[in-house]
Amino acid sequence: RMLMITRTRELTVGAQRDAQLDVGLDLAQIVGRVSENFCTRFLGLVFVLGPARDGYPSQDELPGGLPPFHPNCSKDIVAFSEASASKNLRAVHSRALTQFRLAQRSGRLTDSLATT
Repeated sequence: RMLMITRTRELTVGAQRDAQLDVGLDLAQIVGRVSENFCTRFLGLVFVLGPARDGYPSQDELPGGLPPFHPNCSKDIVAFSEASASKNLRAVHSRALTQFRLAQRSGRLTDSLATT
């Protein structure tokens, strides 16, 4: 069951990435459920489906590149457009980026939130 859930998420996220890139959208935002898993710190983070640019991290900076980040991971991606993003979405990204960079610098990107 765990394998099927995880593999299905991998295929879904891969298809989303490909569809976005096909129409020229290279920014994605991480969405999903809050949990004690490390990936919760990525919720709201906007990243580039390619090389980092304009202050956005690259997917290559994420553990494993794209969701799922671990077995049974609930995280997914949605397209993000700078032109149409609300003030709230930008604020969510800003907070997530700060947490992401702090965890990245301290080597704690994959530490459980229950232990941090």
